[in-house]
Amino acid sequence: MDLLEQSPSLQNDFAILFSKCWAEALASVKEDYPQTEFPNEWALSNEIDAQLSKRFW
Repeated sequence: MDLLEQSPSLQNDFAILFSKCWAEALASVKEDYPQTEFPNEWALSNEIDAQLSKRFW
């Protein structure tokens, strides 16, 4: 059983935490690669199930 199944209340916080992490990572990568354009918003699904089940690589 995974952590989200054990603690469903974490699902409510996922979108907030993901958005915060995305913003922090984006700011960091923009600083490290100023010549590169990055999207300002996450282009893929924000749904927790999609995030945890999609294979991105």
